Amino acid sequence: MRNVTKVACVGRWLFVAVTLGAVLPSAGQAQLGGLRKLKAKVEQAVGDKPAAEASPQPSSPYNENTLEITPAVAECFERALAAENAELDAFKSWASKVKTQAGYEACDGEVAMSAAARAIGAEMVAATEKGQEAMQVMKTASEKMAALTEKTCGPKPSSAELKRRDAVQAAKAKGMAVCGYTESQYNILKERVTPICKSGVLAGADGALKVPGDTNGMFYVYSAAEVAVFKARCAALMSALQKQL
Repeated sequence: MRNVTKVACVGRWLFVAVTLGAVLPSAGQAQLGGLRKLKAKVEQAVGDKPAAEASPQPSSPYNENTLEITPAVAECFERALAAENAELDAFKSWASKVKTQAGYEACDGEVAMSAAARAIGAEMVAATEKGQEAMQVMKTASEKMAALTEKTCGPKPSSAELKRRDAVQAAKAKGMAVCGYTESQYNILKERVTPICKSGVLAGADGALKVPGDTNGMFYVYSAAEVAVFKARCAALMSALQKQL
């Protein structure tokens, strides 16, 4: 009801203005200008010409965590992966010398029967006979046996898994440091390689791509610039990622 009253009031003022324009011809230009202004106010009040709404702009898939893989980013990313893999290779070299559980147990049995082990046992007996505190004597003998076993058989197989986790984290930190990546940036860069490189549509792509992910309704989006980069670098990037533990 308030809007109707407002329009009616404006309409009455418009009628008065038109009437005055008719009886006062000497002020024609001024009246016309005033009428135009009044007409604009009426249209704005009634809503005949609503303001145009700006078209929503598509949001970019890239942000501080998801980096667009330009040639420069790809080059640095490859160097980061190479640094990470070099650290992992050092762990693999160490891990290759770790015996299987069965092999370690067999080696441990041989050590227990060895002359070196018998010598440690003899030392323990002699120390006890001399009146040394029994618990301390046993602790010393146990430490000597553990050192002898590790020297002969290598580390326990269970320790390899613990060291593997530490090695993976240390290697990842080494790779991230090459380009100053955050962990999120580095993880997402790695994640986006496999879907496009194994998609089967990359070779024939001309422009941007939208590649389905593992989850229903999930997609990986790649710009035209990224598609060009992956065409040139997929082989190298996939090779580097396959060396990861």
